[in-house]
Amino acid sequence: MTDKYFSEDERDSAKPLRASLDKLATTFGLGDVETIVAIFQGWNAAVGETISCHATPVSLDGTVLVVEADNHQWATQIRLLAPQILRSLADGHPGPVATEVRVVTRRKRSTRN
Repeated sequence: MTDKYFSEDERDSAKPLRASLDKLATTFGLGDVETIVAIFQGWNAAVGETISCHATPVSLDGTVLVVEADNHQWATQIRLLAPQILRSLADGHPGPVATEVRVVTRRKRSTRN
């Protein structure tokens, strides 16, 4: 059986879950696992409960944090607060977390049958 993400030696050898997650994150260009965890776990504290109900981090593209907002108003709010959000996420993290925030607006789901 072939695996496009891991070599046969990597797949057959036992290793900590962390090493596998790091390999997958690198393969998909997601950055290091500690940074991803810092962002997703620290999001509510960084933006507050109100904003976190309307905007969610969805990915880390290199050093660009991609955030999905409910609508254009919340997207604007996130853009205005981006420098503070990045500083808050970086507090207590040994390396850089992200250098930029890119905000996308959630698409409305169709209610047609």
